[in-house]
Amino acid sequence: MFRSLALPVFALAALCASSAFAQDGSAWDGFYAGVYGGYWAGNETITGSLAPDPGFPSSGDLPAEADLAGYTAGGQAGYNWTAGGVVIGAELDIGFGNAGYVLDSTGGLTNHREMQLNMTGAATVKVGIAAGSLMPYVLGGLAVARTTTTAWGDVIGVLEERPLSATATHYGYVLGLGAAARVGDAASIFIEGRYEQYAPTELDIGDGGTSTLTGASIRAGINFDL
Repeated sequence: MFRSLALPVFALAALCASSAFAQDGSAWDGFYAGVYGGYWAGNETITGSLAPDPGFPSSGDLPAEADLAGYTAGGQAGYNWTAGGVVIGAELDIGFGNAGYVLDSTGGLTNHREMQLNMTGAATVKVGIAAGSLMPYVLGGLAVARTTTTAWGDVIGVLEERPLSATATHYGYVLGLGAAARVGDAASIFIEGRYEQYAPTELDIGDGGTSTLTGASIRAGINFDL
């Protein structure tokens, strides 16, 4: 799934790279800010009391791994400068969406676990090539995500009828590939694909455990020169 999300971005970047280089990249210089929308898909793997106990398997166990997907939207701001035909930029972004999952089991005891991806953000560095009004680029940097996990049922070895809920902040890295195009004198549009990998994060729920989050997204948006 992750690879298929990035295919349109690779195709557009290859098209941009085939264009003739501009004499300079000054059209991309300066501060900018804008908005984006897109689609996020990923996977969560958990350990601890919310995951199946291999020593005491139960028909009511919920899987340790779950896929999640949904729409995302947010904004970004950054700065570009050029050296010859190379564009170097730094950017901050933040987004919100509806990606998540819900798992239920009725094997003996009713178990329920759900997770919501509340927020994602990143601080990235971009390196691109000014090709006329087009700019293919690569990006990389630090990523952060915020999730909320809720569970009830036989989630800690005993029947828990009241919901248990906890939020977690995940830290990791992001890599991506994209292409931007100037539209007029003061704006540009872009499309990009991103891959995110987060380190195991403690879950303060039940008897504890960890959550490891991986995801990929495709997004498109518009930036305005400031």
